[in-house]
Amino acid sequence: SLSLWVKRSQLSNIQYLFSASDWASTTTTAYFYYDTLVFYAYQSGGYSTRLDSTQVFRDTGAWQHLLFTWDSTNAASSDRMRIYVNSSRVTA
Repeated sequence: SLSLWVKRSQLSNIQYLFSASDWASTTTTAYFYYDTLVFYAYQSGGYSTRLDSTQVFRDTGAWQHLLFTWDSTNAASSDRMRIYVNSSRVTA
C-alpha cells in the first residue's frame, strides 16, 4: 500500500502520482487521468489489474489524502485493488 497527500494544480492530461517497476516482471502505477484516478499493476505473463474511478476529482484548491492498496492474493478480484480518497473508498 501507498499513502500520500496531493494538491492538484491543474486538470490536464495525465499526472503521475507514482510508478514502480522491477524492470523484469512487475510494474505498478497510479495517476490522475484528467479528472479520474487510475491504479494499474502489470505482471509478466499477461496478468494485469486495473482500477479506473467512476468518481471525478476536480478540486485544485484542496489537499487530498490518497491511499492505494493492492493484494494480488485476494480471492475476490474486485477487492485486489483499492483506492481511498480522504478515507472513503473510491468506486470503479
